[in-house]
Amino acid sequence: MRKNSLKIKFIVSLAALSLVSFQSCKQRDDWPVFDVTPKMPDDQIVVVDNDKTWYVETLESKGNTFFKTFIRDSISTLGAGITYASIQFIDGLDQVQLIHIVEADLNNPNVGVVSMTPFGEQFPNLQVLSAMAKDNDGKGGKIIAAINGDNWAASTTNAYGNPSNGFVNFGKVMKGWVNSTTNITRPYLAVKKSGEVFIGNTQNNTTSPFVWIEQTEFEHQVSGPTWVNYAAWLNTANTDLIVRSFVGINEAENKLYFVVNEGKRPGTAIGIGAPNMAR
Repeated sequence: MRKNSLKIKFIVSLAALSLVSFQSCKQRDDWPVFDVTPKMPDDQIVVVDNDKTWYVETLESKGNTFFKTFIRDSISTLGAGITYASIQFIDGLDQVQLIHIVEADLNNPNVGVVSMTPFGEQFPNLQVLSAMAKDNDGKGGKIIAAINGDNWAASTTNAYGNPSNGFVNFGKVMKGWVNSTTNITRPYLAVKKSGEVFIGNTQNNTTSPFVWIEQTEFEHQVSGPTWVNYAAWLNTANTDLIVRSFVGINEAENKLYFVVNEGKRPGTAIGIGAPNMAR
């Protein structure tokens, strides 16, 4: 996405024992007053958050069973048409979760979507996402948020990896995409040469037929491994898949959502499987 400008941890205090020792003694009138309130390190202070974002209000109002206990959240503006929010909560399995969300208003002319290549070069390779964003910064605009897409398979014949499915970068087809039963149910994010941003394909081509679109119509395309949800359909099958990141779209408002689920940080988050993330 681009923009042209841009614990809880119990502390058991021993003060109570000290008070018991001194309560029968007379205290001098000039005895200094000490603050005996136990102090928590700054990174362990829990602030009661009563000003909830609309994300939290929506989850609570819908009675979402996976969203059990609200802890805290925050929301801020990164730029015109771009906001960032974080939500920490206890889930239905009594586990702590932390989710990051970047909302991009595609109605804003300064906000758009591009696909990125490793090292900013027009060939397939492997690179850490944060470094990839730096190498692509300025190409098509300032990189505000990025998310990993598709699977990159290590090649056995050369030093490079290759995206598993369709990939188009600035109108150049980096990975051909054939019309097949598998591909037609595999999700992808695309930007047409007309500027339209959309998520393509379907989770079930029988009940929700999809019209095939040729890659020559795309300016950008990144495929994905699986659906989290599709219209009213929720992913309930892939219980072995832990969702790290995904992208969603509100078609009615033309807004795009980059969502990252924090995982495997003790006391902060535990990770979420595909069915629960869908909920």
